[in-house]
Parts: sequence; C-alpha cells; structure tokens
Amino acid sequence: MNTEPLTPDEKDWLKKIENLLENPPTNRIGFYATNDIVLNVYDRSQVSKINRLMSYSNNNFHQSVKQLKTDLGVIFSNCLIHSSEED
Repeated sequence: MNTEPLTPDEKDWLKKIENLLENPPTNRIGFYATNDIVLNVYDRSQVSKINRLMSYSNNNFHQSVKQLKTDLGVIFSNCLIHSSEED
C-alpha cells in the first residue's frame, strides 16, 4: 500500500510545528503521550525525581509526574498521537 505524498500545505504546517518544538523558550518543557489526542506537558528539569519515584514504586511515568506535581498542562490535537517503543 502506498500513501500519498504530503501536500505543500501539510509540509508547511509540519515545518512550523518543527520550528516551534526546536526553539522552546526554556529547556524545562517536556512532553509525553497518554492517549491518542493528548500531549502531556511536564517539567523535565524534575526528570531525575520522576525516574527515582518510578524505580521504587509501581508508578508509570504519568502517575509519577502527577504524584510529584510536575505536570504543567496538556495539549489537545486533532492529529492522532501514537506512542510506541522503538525497535
């Protein structure tokens, strides 16, 4: 099955998103996905605390972020956002 190439409008839109994500106002902002339409925003400067909590609890990343109150909000999208482990 072949997919259609991106349209010029789609390419332009993706480039704008990439430029925004490559130039955050600080290094503090991180993202993770919990379902297909939400990007969760968290304080990535707290990642060592998050990882430590995960290592001695049964918490996953999302639960740890919430428990430590390092969540900063959510971004909703009309584009599906799948998360997957890389091979």
